[in-house]
Amino acid sequence: MKFKSLIALFTIILMAHPANASETANRVIEAAKKSCTLEKGQFTAPDISTISVDLNADDKPDEIIDESKFTCSTAPSLYCGTGGCMIHLIVDGKDYKYLVKAWTIAELGEAKIFIIGIHWSECSYKSPCLRAITWRDGRFRSLK
Repeated sequence: MKFKSLIALFTIILMAHPANASETANRVIEAAKKSCTLEKGQFTAPDISTISVDLNADDKPDEIIDESKFTCSTAPSLYCGTGGCMIHLIVDGKDYKYLVKAWTIAELGEAKIFIIGIHWSECSYKSPCLRAITWRDGRFRSLK
């Protein structure tokens, strides 16, 4: 019985800290875990919640953390609400946060374009409501 408990605990620890995650990503995940713990729940962050991709074309991996993949056993809507779910774009250790309903990445040459669906109240209550951002001049900027 103790062996099964240890395996379950080890599995939870691995799911809460994806392999090779940065210090910033681990802080984001730990904060989400703490929120669940305050609700007296079991937190999970599967490996698919953290994606490595070069967002700023410096040939080094950056990270995207998608909170829609997080779960808390006692609070099903803890990480997402009617406005969407938080996405963290981590570049050079800095966390850029966006509240999104959906997202995808498009590539145009070397540029990665992050297309996000946002709450329709941000678009004069018209749907679909989209925003496109890319890394330029040391930060994320909206495309025009």
